[in-house]
Amino acid sequence: MRTHTLTEREVNELRDRLGRMSGEGPTSFNRVYDKDSKFMKRATLEFPCGEIAKDSMQTLALTGGRPPRTGPITKNDRFNAQGLEGKCSVDMTLLDAVLRYDMLPPHRRHIVASSK
Repeated sequence: MRTHTLTEREVNELRDRLGRMSGEGPTSFNRVYDKDSKFMKRATLEFPCGEIAKDSMQTLALTGGRPPRTGPITKNDRFNAQGLEGKCSVDMTLLDAVLRYDMLPPHRRHIVASSK
């Protein structure tokens, strides 16, 4: 499966699309949850591990109770971090990743989504 790291612009477009669908009423917004919806595709929210070390509520909110995978921060990651803390990756739907995205500071977050 091919993956793609979403740009800030792509995340903003998805957020705007969610807002429009929400404003169109429940029938429109319920399409977000259709199994074939783009928002139900698998994605990974990635961020420096220090972000979940702040407090337990932040950890729960970011991970949704899912266990994060940890690994080193690489040169391909666009984080404003020294790399000492490592990277957390949490698998979730694209919808969940977009909704959690703004909980993280700019330059300390990205979403990796399926290209299909």
